[in-house]
Amino acid sequence: MTKKKVQKRERYSEKFKVNVLRTYLGSPRSLNSVAEQFDLYPQQILRWKDMLEFHAALKGLKKPEKVVKGKSAGKKAVKRAVKKA
Repeated sequence: MTKKKVQKRERYSEKFKVNVLRTYLGSPRSLNSVAEQFDLYPQQILRWKDMLEFHAALKGLKKPEKVVKGKSAGKKAVKRAVKKA
């Protein structure tokens, strides 16, 4: 029986996440092409976007309860939050 090497989870800086989201939200390119460019899974970018929407809501860009219930804060609110970051 051979031991499998355990890979550590990749950790990304806030600057990197903002850069990825700016690229995704600020261009007409598809999610898959942006994910491929940054060597990420598309779902990871969507998770970061959801987190950004939630934090934007907490800072008053949108009502937090709407985001918590699963409604999106909208692309405009996310873009404003990304620009401020």
